[in-house]
Amino acid sequence: MLNLMRKHASSWIIKVLLFAIVVVFSFWGVGSFRDRRDTHVAEVNGEIVTHEVYRQSYNNLIDQYRRIYGSNLTDDMLAILQPREAALDNLIYRILSLQEARRLGMRVTEKELDAAIMAYPAFQVEGVFSPERANQVLALSRFSTGEFRQSYQEDLLINKLRALVLDGVSVSDEEARQWYAWQNAEVNIAYLLLSPDRHKDIVPDEQALKEHFEANREAYKTDLQVKASYLFFDPVSYKEQIAVADEEIENYYNANPAEFRSEKTVEARHILFKLDAEADEQTVNDQRAAADKVYALAKAGQDFAELAKTYSEGPTRDKGGFLGAFKRDTMVKPFADKAFSMDVGEISEPVRTQFGWHIIKVEKVNEAATRSLEEVRDTIRSKMVTEKARALALEQAESVYDTLFDGDALADAAKERNISAVTTEFFTLQNPPRDQGIRNPRQFAETAFGLETMAISDILDMDNGYYLLQVIERKEPEVPAFEAVADRVKADLVQNQQKTRAAEEAGQVLEQLKKGDALEDVAARFDLKVMETGFFKRSGSIPKIGYEPQIVQAAFQRTAAQPLAEEVIHGRQGAYVISLKERKAPDEEGFEKEKAAIKERLIGQKKQTAMQQWLEDLKRRSAIDINRKLIE
Repeated sequence: MLNLMRKHASSWIIKVLLFAIVVVFSFWGVGSFRDRRDTHVAEVNGEIVTHEVYRQSYNNLIDQYRRIYGSNLTDDMLAILQPREAALDNLIYRILSLQEARRLGMRVTEKELDAAIMAYPAFQVEGVFSPERANQVLALSRFSTGEFRQSYQEDLLINKLRALVLDGVSVSDEEARQWYAWQNAEVNIAYLLLSPDRHKDIVPDEQALKEHFEANREAYKTDLQVKASYLFFDPVSYKEQIAVADEEIENYYNANPAEFRSEKTVEARHILFKLDAEADEQTVNDQRAAADKVYALAKAGQDFAELAKTYSEGPTRDKGGFLGAFKRDTMVKPFADKAFSMDVGEISEPVRTQFGWHIIKVEKVNEAATRSLEEVRDTIRSKMVTEKARALALEQAESVYDTLFDGDALADAAKERNISAVTTEFFTLQNPPRDQGIRNPRQFAETAFGLETMAISDILDMDNGYYLLQVIERKEPEVPAFEAVADRVKADLVQNQQKTRAAEEAGQVLEQLKKGDALEDVAARFDLKVMETGFFKRSGSIPKIGYEPQIVQAAFQRTAAQPLAEEVIHGRQGAYVISLKERKAPDEEGFEKEKAAIKERLIGQKKQTAMQQWLEDLKRRSAIDINRKLIE
């Protein structure tokens, strides 16, 4: 199911469908797939996991990581996430869960399945199940009703098992209080920073450079490079073949009324007099009095925009308080309720919200409206042409893919079908090809580096169309000659020696502090400045320093009796010597306000841990054989 849906992921309907089921599938991986190449990656209590199924699980997991991390998804992060192992684990856990549910006699009846499908958001129009919408979604995903029912029934069965396993998991008030106290405690530290930049006199000679190079040859090894050939199936080139009947347009219009309905919006200005959430009664009254004075000026006819520029404490002050057009649900309720009850030109008395007191002036009201079929006919036609063109492009990609085997030359197959094959220059995983019109170079490179030479990829959907690629040549990593990397070697050695000197100097500072010398006196001897962070918590970054987990850990280990950290801490900016100044416990009132949310968060974590432990125990008691050559 997910394989087909992933290939059609740019379809607006499939995006809705993916959103509706992402919670289920993100945990359990993929559903059932048709075997294409009968290569076994694993056997779970006699049930086979094919290489094709595993590959789809892996690709889906990488797609999830891209959605979560975006451009921050680096090779180092992938090394930590270990997607190959995780993809296989997801499949194994799914199979084990289904096996265990069936062993326990659990099942999802046809009546339950029907009810769940009726409640499936992607199959609904305005909250009501629509057979036409369901058929349209399944048709666009190339998925039969029977296939969908089987896959969804399995997911519902797994959810039943999960509910059984997690029944009784709870969080006490004391657990929540301990978590709150730990999470919200604050410390303030004094510190000295020994920066490597203090040592600018390091000039290594030729011999030292060559010795560093020889000792660290692997660090200068070139990256693996590959050259790829690929076919691009561009939906745009199929548009001329598409005809959309008026009846199809009318059916689409009738099936998607919400798409053509615009909600009521209001255009307004406001003048804000800020209030903190914990403001006392006197402050609230003072701000209300200030708002009343400005309200009187506005009612007397003074220009509202100029008053906003003069008196407003909100971010729109420079715009004369102008908020633009907004829907009711985009504003906090008291503000929206008032704004949507006013007439054009009307000015409100001060309205209280969580942000403070607002004076509102409505400048325009745009009533809700539904565009007629004639107004949107061309838009619908264009959308349907685009969708059908994508379907044709995919069909062409599949027709080529179905005739290929690993080892076949992609360029030869393309020539036989009068399709243009493109060959890239050599590229690395870190520097994918970017000058050949490839929409997602990163995805392209990751796919290429997951292939053996002359192996052919699955069909890749990269938004602008579909790709098939093949690695045709590889350049293995090698250590270059010293002369080719001499500048890098010099920069690395200088940096290393600077860090070493800074660390040594920090050690000298710490030794004098341990003898009892005052922080200010030692700082003066070493021409350093004593800095103070201000209060910070365990989570997040440290004021004036940034994100340094080691400093956070050391700071919260210090006590009033032993404020000085016993070791030099090496951070991104240099070597730190730190000393605790103050510790502050969170207040009980804050816990009472957050208790419900904390318990909800902790119970989610507990359930996740409990489920993982249960799955690992089930895995240990099962007969599982893995062919690791196919996943490494």
